[in-house]
Amino acid sequence: MAGPEEAARLRRWWDEYSATLGGLEVTADPEMPFVTRVDYLQLGAVGLGRSSGSINRFYRGPNGVSRDAHDLFQLVINRGGTPSLGVGSGWRNVVPPGSAILFDFAGHAENVCPGGHSVNAVALPRKPLMEAVRDIENRIGSLVRHDNDALRLLVTFVDAALSLEGLSQQAVVDRAGQTLMDLVVLALGANRENTEIAGSRGLRAARLEAALRLVGAAYSDPEISPTKVAVRLGISTRYLHKLFHETGASFAERVQELRLERAFALLSGETRASRKVHEAAYDAGFSDLSHFNRLFRRKYGLTPTAARGR
Repeated sequence: MAGPEEAARLRRWWDEYSATLGGLEVTADPEMPFVTRVDYLQLGAVGLGRSSGSINRFYRGPNGVSRDAHDLFQLVINRGGTPSLGVGSGWRNVVPPGSAILFDFAGHAENVCPGGHSVNAVALPRKPLMEAVRDIENRIGSLVRHDNDALRLLVTFVDAALSLEGLSQQAVVDRAGQTLMDLVVLALGANRENTEIAGSRGLRAARLEAALRLVGAAYSDPEISPTKVAVRLGISTRYLHKLFHETGASFAERVQELRLERAFALLSGETRASRKVHEAAYDAGFSDLSHFNRLFRRKYGLTPTAARGR
């Protein structure tokens, strides 16, 4: 059982955390050692957070509301393995794993996560969201189920954004924030005039990101194909080709580039100096050794054999 030392760690951590974020009170599971991790990105006007650990209750009461006056909504996605509970003024909702719930920071609410929490939180400015989503005030505390198409893409995009190292270009940052806003709008239900805009902009960006992640994970599979990736994403093969065309490289070119980079890494790594050329080629996903040799020499200016151990 956690003792006074764990309680003191929680207080020290929360004093520092609340000095930055403000407006929330927390409790942690007394049966668990206190541990938590928080990652946060500010993407234009949209905030994106990831948090996990032994904290089992987040509460925003009158003191928090008056202290920081955050004028925003927050969509919280339950990424844990057990249901959480959202409670507010006049509403109460169980949030299954993979589903999300909308909170209003202008009101009092709590998020209870038995056994500890694992969440993503998207903080959204009030005015743009109110303009884009019909009756947004009536959606506070409403559940967005895990099988919502826009929410699934939102989760994929959130994971991609949080894994990027060094979002240094302001245009990229703002674009990522706009995509998050568009996907939340679609998940909650956009006004008719905003559906087409959010769909063409947000869904397109999220689907491209999902496609790139799928290709990045499966490029070494000799059986990978545009059709298989399109089926996984629930889109047409033609639409998938259009998405890749917008990046300046076709589906085949993207796969080929990743395979060549993998083969070069296998051949040139110090611990792989003895790796045979045909092994590196096949491990990277090439099935034709002659074709691999030509592509490799064209890209790197030397033969695969010459690259070994470099």
